[in-house]
Amino acid sequence: MSEKPTWKTAVLLAAGLALAATSWAVDEPSGDDGPSAAADLRDAVAWIEAVHPAPYRHVSKEALAAATDAEAERLGALAEATDIDLGLSLRRVLAPVGDFHLALGLPSFQPGAEVSPRLLPLLPLAVGERVYVDASLPELPAGTELLTLDGRPIPTVLDALASLAWIDGPAHDEARLAVRRARAVRKFGGLHLLAFGASERYVARVRLPGGEEREVELKSVDPAAAAALHRERRSIGRWGTRPADGPPWPALERLAESTYLLRLPSFGIPDQDGYRNRVDAVFDGLDRRARLILDLRGNEGGLRTHGIAVLERLLRGRYAQWTSLATRVRGIPEPWRGRVTFPFTPPDVLETVPGTLRGDRYVFDGDPLAEHMRGKGRRHRGSVSVLVDDATNSAAVEMVVALLAKRPEVRVVGTETGGGCSRHIGEIPALLTTPNLGVRLMASLVEITHVESRGCTPGRGVVPDVPVPFTKADALGGGDPFLAALGDWIR
Repeated sequence: MSEKPTWKTAVLLAAGLALAATSWAVDEPSGDDGPSAAADLRDAVAWIEAVHPAPYRHVSKEALAAATDAEAERLGALAEATDIDLGLSLRRVLAPVGDFHLALGLPSFQPGAEVSPRLLPLLPLAVGERVYVDASLPELPAGTELLTLDGRPIPTVLDALASLAWIDGPAHDEARLAVRRARAVRKFGGLHLLAFGASERYVARVRLPGGEEREVELKSVDPAAAAALHRERRSIGRWGTRPADGPPWPALERLAESTYLLRLPSFGIPDQDGYRNRVDAVFDGLDRRARLILDLRGNEGGLRTHGIAVLERLLRGRYAQWTSLATRVRGIPEPWRGRVTFPFTPPDVLETVPGTLRGDRYVFDGDPLAEHMRGKGRRHRGSVSVLVDDATNSAAVEMVVALLAKRPEVRVVGTETGGGCSRHIGEIPALLTTPNLGVRLMASLVEITHVESRGCTPGRGVVPDVPVPFTKADALGGGDPFLAALGDWIR
C-alpha cells in the first residue's frame, strides 16, 4: 500500500500549497439572479471571498461588491450571456484583487467545443508611444504602425486590455502600469476577444513604413492559428525561445568565450529527478568561473524543486525561499465543496497543512523545504546575471529572490516581473466550476511570504537593475534586446 500523501510530500509533488477556513464567516452566493451568468459571477466572487488568503488586501469589500453588482447587472441585461461574457466580468471584478495566480478556463476554448471562438489574427508590439504590427494574417511589412482597430485608437484598446490583466499588486498602481500593459501585449488575442467580442472580420488602420495610411481587413482565425502566430513575431528574440517540440528542459548556449546562457523557460515539468539531473549535468560540464546568464523570461513557475536545483549550484550554505505561509481555511466550505477540485494535489492534503491560528489565519513560520536548501553542490563561482520579464512568476520569482538574498551582486536584466517580489498566493491551486455555464476559476489558497532581498518593494515585482527598452529595431525584426543590454558584460 502506498503511503498516504502528507502536506510536505504534496509540496514536493505540486506547484504549491492551498487551504480554506472553517472559523471564517462565509457569505454564500446570492440566488437572486437565478440560473444565469450573473448567478455564476456572484457564486465565483463569493468563493474567492470565502477562501482566498487576502481578498481585500488591494481592494475593499465594498468596492468588490459594487463591481460585482455592476457586472451582474450587465450580464443580466444580455439576451443570452455566454461563457466569454462571464469571463470578461470575472476579469473585470477580480483584477483589483491583485493575484497573478488566478486563472480562467472557458468552455468555448476547450477541445471538443461545438463552436470555437474566432480571434483577431494580429499581435502588436508597443515601443514607447507607438504600437507596431509584430505579426499578422495577412502579413504586413516590417515597421507597419498600428493606429486603430475597428475604429478604436490603439492606445484605447491596450488600456482596456491592461485593465483586465491579472498580476500581483494593486490594480491602480502607476508603478505597475507598465507590467499590465506588457501583459496586454502578451495576451492580446484572448483579452481582445473578452473586451470587444468576436467578429468574422476586423478592420485595422495602419501606417505603412513609407508613411501611407490605409485600412486592412483581417479575417478571424481559430485559437490554434492564433497561438501559432506568436512564433511569427518579428520581435521573437525578446521573448526568449523554447524548444519547438518536447518539454522545456534547461538548455545551455555558449554566447562568447567564457559567457553562457542557461535557458529556464518553465518549472512545470513533473519529472523532478530528471530536471535536477539535467541541471547538475549543465553545471558539471561548465567552467566554474564562466559568466552565466539565467534566462527566466516567460517562466511562470511550477515546481519549487526545479528552482532549488539551480540554486544548489549557485549558493553556498543554508538558504531559504520562504519566511512563512498562511491560510484562512482548512477545508472548502459549502456550497462549493462539490464543485471544487484540486488539479495538482489530493484533496485530503488540506487536513495536514501545518500552522497555528493567529487572528483569522493559520500561520506556519519558516520554509517547509528547508532541508532541501543546503547549498552543498559544486558551486559555480562566476558572475551571474538573470533575465526576467512580465511573465516571470511564482517559483521563478522565488528563485530570483532567494538568489538575490544570498548573492546581492547578481545583476537582474529585463522588465519588471508580473509576480510579486515580497509575497505571492500560488500554492495548492483549487479549481471551481460555476454551476450554470461551467466556467472554471482557479485560485491558490495559501499566501507565501518570501525572504527579504535587496530592492524589493511590497506590491511590486522584481525590478531589474538593467531595464531593457524596446526600440523600433525590435519591430523591424531585431535580435535579442535583453542580451544586447548585457553586450559589454558578455564580451
